[in-house]
Formats: sequence, structure tokens, C-alpha cells
Amino acid sequence: MHVDRRHSRLVALRALAALVLTAASLGAPAWAAPGNLLPPDADPAEGVRALWSRAARAALRWNSETGVWMMRTPIQLTPTQQAFLDEAGWDRFAPDGTAMWVSVDDQTFRLIKNGRVVWQAPCSTAENGVGAVENSYQTPPGWHAVARKIGEDAPWGQVFRARVPTSEIWRPGMDLGEDLVLTRVLELEGLEPGKNRGGNVDSRRRHIYVHGTNGEDQIGQPVSHGCIRLLNDDVIALFELVEEGMPLLITSQAEGLY
Repeated sequence: MHVDRRHSRLVALRALAALVLTAASLGAPAWAAPGNLLPPDADPAEGVRALWSRAARAALRWNSETGVWMMRTPIQLTPTQQAFLDEAGWDRFAPDGTAMWVSVDDQTFRLIKNGRVVWQAPCSTAENGVGAVENSYQTPPGWHAVARKIGEDAPWGQVFRARVPTSEIWRPGMDLGEDLVLTRVLELEGLEPGKNRGGNVDSRRRHIYVHGTNGEDQIGQPVSHGCIRLLNDDVIALFELVEEGMPLLITSQAEGLY
């Protein structure tokens, strides 16, 4: 994986602030997932691990099977959060207890297993808000599933057009004058007929993805055209943690849960 040093330093500093917050208070909204940065035996000169404090590194553990930094101590969902997810149909759509949760309200992407957040990262949903109608450029609400994983082993910054990798590789600092789908793609399909599946509200037909972006400086803000954007490091990490068919819930208007 290509690692641009200036970009790595920016990502690491973001991660450092989040990780210190995690170590201080596991109940706080901590974006403690710097993504697939560097393995433990990587050269510190590459910039990322050398910038992490001892406290920050202590909040993570390296998962050698997935090649991803994971939370050493998962964050327990609050009773209010758990009740909200239960009401949204968690047991029905995620019977094994594992699913992803995208909260539009706090622009956070969470991977949850048995009531605990095991991985999370800041994300970016639609600038136009939440909605499922075709050509609305909104992020669709409700339950989805990963229909297809695209881009395994693709280089960092790989440009995808119509879900197909091109000869283009984006690097930080390049201004191509367009929003790009980069690095990894999780193609989503709606699971709720009339809400995000079928007719003019079909998420898969609308080409709703989770993907990396060239607008990394805007992650954490609702600026997308409907998709869910992640930092490129984070989408690589997430790609290794999820399987096709894994459910994903998108919610909004849930203030007071965080």
C-alpha cells in the first residue's frame, strides 16, 4: 500500500487525538480507527506509528489475521443506543449480533458485535440529507447489506468508475476537479421494500456505496452525493473486517444517543 508521508502525518494526527480520547473515556464518541495504517514491524520513518504516543498505542491492538488496528477495549453501547437499535430491528436484520451502523447525526461509521463497537471511524454522508428517491443525491435510510466487495488488493488511491478500476491512481494533492470513488468499494443493496429497495427508492440501482474519497479533508461533514465516504485508510481496514451480505443500518434524527 502506498503511503504518502504528508498524508500519513495528517491521518496519524487525527488518529492520535481520537485514540487519546478513547483511552480517557471509552464512552465518548472516539474515532479510534486510524485504519490500515502500518503493521507493528513497519519502519517508523514512514511516519505513522512514530507519531503515536504510548497512551494512544495502548488503546489499540494489531489484528494480524485481518491486518487492521482494532480497539483493544471495545466500546459498550449505551442502554439508550442499544434500545434505539433494537427498535430499528437489530435482532431481525442482524440475528448474529454483528452489523454496521452509520449515524448521519454524528457522521460516524461503527462496526458492532454483540452490543460493542469494535471499530469506528468518521464518515461523510449526503450533503442533501437523508432520502431514498432516485436522483435525490441523498443517503438512503434503513437497513442495507453489502451486495458486493470491490477492489481487493487494489492500490491505495485506485480510481473506480462504474465499479471498475481504471488506470488512474489518486494521490494527496492531486486536484482532478471531481469527486472520486477510491481504493475500495462496498456496493450496498436495500433490504426494506418501499423504503430503500425497489421502484424509485432502490439503493443498489442508485449506486449507493461505501468508498474511499479524494475529499479526505471533508470527512466528518455531510458533503457526499448520497454514498458513504471514508478515509482511504479506513475503507481498507473496513474492507478486511466485513463480508458480503453483512447488514448495515443508516439512521438519522437520533440526537441524544452519543
